[in-house]
Amino acid sequence: MPKAIIPIVAAAFCTLWFHTTPAQADFGDCTESSYRAEFDPRLETMPFDCVERLRINVLTETGSSDIRLIHHRHADWALSPRLIDEFERGLRGAADALSLIGSFRLDDVTVMLIDGPPPREASSDRFSNIAAQTGASDGECRIAVYLLSVGATVEHAAYVIAHEFFHCVQEASLSPAQMGSSGAGTGVGGDWWIEGSADWFAALSLPEIGPLNDRTYRFDSVSDDTPLYEMAYEAVVFFLWLNDETGPSGVMPFLHQMASRAGAGAQRSAMQGALTADQWLSFAQAYIGRDIKHPHGTALSINPSDGDTWHWSETRTERIRLDPFVIRRGWVELECGEWATEVRPDEGYATRSEGGSWGDLPETIDTNDGGESRYRFVGIAADTSDRTLELRVDLEAGCQPCGGIDALDACVVGQWQEVGGGPIEWMQKLLRRPKVVEGERHNVVYTYESDGTFATARLSAELTTIAETSEGDVHGDGRAASQSSGRWSVEDGRLNLCQDQLHFQGEVKMTAPDGMTATMELPTPVAPENATMRYTCSETSLETTLTFPGIPEPMVTRYSRMSGG
Repeated sequence: MPKAIIPIVAAAFCTLWFHTTPAQADFGDCTESSYRAEFDPRLETMPFDCVERLRINVLTETGSSDIRLIHHRHADWALSPRLIDEFERGLRGAADALSLIGSFRLDDVTVMLIDGPPPREASSDRFSNIAAQTGASDGECRIAVYLLSVGATVEHAAYVIAHEFFHCVQEASLSPAQMGSSGAGTGVGGDWWIEGSADWFAALSLPEIGPLNDRTYRFDSVSDDTPLYEMAYEAVVFFLWLNDETGPSGVMPFLHQMASRAGAGAQRSAMQGALTADQWLSFAQAYIGRDIKHPHGTALSINPSDGDTWHWSETRTERIRLDPFVIRRGWVELECGEWATEVRPDEGYATRSEGGSWGDLPETIDTNDGGESRYRFVGIAADTSDRTLELRVDLEAGCQPCGGIDALDACVVGQWQEVGGGPIEWMQKLLRRPKVVEGERHNVVYTYESDGTFATARLSAELTTIAETSEGDVHGDGRAASQSSGRWSVEDGRLNLCQDQLHFQGEVKMTAPDGMTATMELPTPVAPENATMRYTCSETSLETTLTFPGIPEPMVTRYSRMSGG
């Protein structure tokens, strides 16, 4: 073969191998040093024999745009056939995915494959780990891909290209101020939605889940104490949920509502306005419940941390702080018993039992006989400031029999109303200083259940006392209301009451001899662990006799049956 024809044959062979064509003139001319410098200033002084590998035309809301893939003619030393195929697959997948995202804008796009390392990091002699960087001006979006970077591998090439391509969509569709809120991938300002949505688009463009594993692992690691707006690429988990919730066409309208300033306050305000509090809670529920999927329907490796465990063995209140846009999670655990719950404010959270559905914590929970005793908790403050939930759980009745005694009396089972005797009558007989001059109790009703639990109606009482002093009489006027519940048992003619729960409020107004008054709140009485009294029971009446150490006369209370028995 003549030597003169060898270069021609070699060029033809390269053309067949790479399917390359000369770069088109309607884009910037990559033979011009100033144009190459737009991708990387280091290219300005380097020779660059540019060829075009691929061109795709796509429709946008303003017409059509061209996407081209270019590289140095002699980049094959760093560009294997498999790698170039992956770059092409990423671009074709991204172009196809555009048809799913609704209205958008897009300038012409040039992807330049650079057979060299990425730039050195600022104020450092080390090269950065970036695989690509994107910039836009003069009606063209330019993506520089570094073939000697960590990310420019066969495993990541398609994903990197699709991710960077969406930045071109963002640059053309969103305001310069919005895009200017970026923290360059450091988790500052708009990074969470700029990088998170770009990763979502890459997932929409390509079916594989491998590149997402690092993102979901990172989200699992930080989401229990890091606000969404302080994240970067790992925020893709939110956009995967948004894709599930609204479809791919719901992402761009969300992005249009994002903040034009980088500050945390601006980010929180924009997030609060973009979705309702219930929608943000739905995201948190889907994450904790591992109900977020890849856009192609594949299950993802999501493993939320457990969070705190709040355990109840007796009545108490837990204060749970919710920071803005942090997914608070934990477990509510109850020991055996009958419980009443109250959450204030009753919003911004959800619970569910194992295998159950998300909702409010049940107002009453009975863990006897294998009932649900453990609930998954999730909360999020979709607000500009933190909030605190108060979770009060009251033990209405424990599981152990009262006094360790299982025996019950069928005669006692039923509802009883006080008709005579009782504490006021007893105090009027015994107290001399102060002297009880007047008193009444209303709605004194006890209900004894056949399962060994009891409860009272909400009773009220008024009491007037007079205490004689050297300066004159001191008058006391008290009012109180209470309601209690617990367990009961009987043994040898004795009725045992084990109070598990008491709601009480009361106050007393004291009037001095000179007319001065003072009002004070009454403390909640502390009931004995087991109050034991003698009793007699018939079809229509119940009488209890309670003795006190050091007091000769017992307190006798008479009841009339209202129902049961």
